[in-house]
Amino acid sequence: MTDINLPAVLVSDGVASVLALTVLYSRFRKPRIKSFDDTTFFFITLLVAFLPALESINFILDGVLFPGAIQLSVILNVSVFILTFAVTILWALYTDYKLFESIEHVKKFLPYAILPLVIPIILCLCNLFFPIFFHINDAAEYVRTPLMPFLFLANFLYIVAMTLRTVYFRKKIGKYIFVPTLMFLFPIFVGSVLQLMFYGLSFMWVGIALGLNSLYINLQNETNYIDPLTKLYNRTYLLSYLQAHWNKGHAFVGLMLDLNSFKQINDTYGHLEGDEALKAAGKILLKSVEDRCIVARYAGDEFIIIREGPCIDCAEKIYENIQEHVRLFNKESKKSYKLSFSIGICRSSNQPLDDFLNFMDLAMYQEKSRYYEEGCHNRRVR
Repeated sequence: MTDINLPAVLVSDGVASVLALTVLYSRFRKPRIKSFDDTTFFFITLLVAFLPALESINFILDGVLFPGAIQLSVILNVSVFILTFAVTILWALYTDYKLFESIEHVKKFLPYAILPLVIPIILCLCNLFFPIFFHINDAAEYVRTPLMPFLFLANFLYIVAMTLRTVYFRKKIGKYIFVPTLMFLFPIFVGSVLQLMFYGLSFMWVGIALGLNSLYINLQNETNYIDPLTKLYNRTYLLSYLQAHWNKGHAFVGLMLDLNSFKQINDTYGHLEGDEALKAAGKILLKSVEDRCIVARYAGDEFIIIREGPCIDCAEKIYENIQEHVRLFNKESKKSYKLSFSIGICRSSNQPLDDFLNFMDLAMYQEKSRYYEEGCHNRRVR
């Protein structure tokens, strides 16, 4: 009989299921707005809770002979593999919706999400009849074939590709998304490698459940720290970030920005169009900064960009990038209005945090006054 540490398997798979069920319980305790990403995350979590139990059944049945045992074992093992691919496809659709917030985009992306896994899924189905990845011998024991690593590799590389796609597009489209790349992938990678190396023990689902919990924790951070309209950081996150780094004596340069003529946009075109202007402004700002910058909606039509380090030239470069992206937006946009910002730049100099914010605010309002008096943008640096 295959050497299986059944108690260890049951404990490991039990822990994975409990971790996933804990996420489900936490979700149901909080009021939720039903949306595509919420529903998709629910089904991902449900599968991660169910599949370890199904895997445990496979281990329990290993080497147990009864009428139909071999056929049942083949079907159950193939089911685990295919449903595992379903989890990864749902993950891809989930991240796509988080990026683009469009059901239509998800529908267009769906064929591309499925295509890379078509061959592995077809081969899994063929395993019902031919021993491609595994077979069940006459003693009802599960036996891997040399092709088994292909399944683990296909699944993991797919998750890596979809995660890197998220990292790429979240900057390109201009929004912050809490998807913990390393914290999500590392436990899945470790669990998958250990599962492949040591048959008879179960590691993969614990790794996936840990990755899922990491994702869930970050989703709570997204709720707490992301402005729901612009998808930038909110004031709470900005002030927490500044205070934490300020206490350590870190130097900063900051830009405070006010969207010019925003009241006129609201009064002329309505508040819904005003919201669209704020969204566009947020995307412009996020596209204009380096990865090390923090961009936040500070209040109403005011935004703040923070860059760690005393480099005033870097702030000037950000200013120029903003002006260029504003120019491109106004050129390409079909809106009846034009966007522009009044911008104040400030460099920290051992003053209290409130003074740093006030200096930025003063510099911005000085430029705001010049904007209305002269119709130009002359930044003021303090």
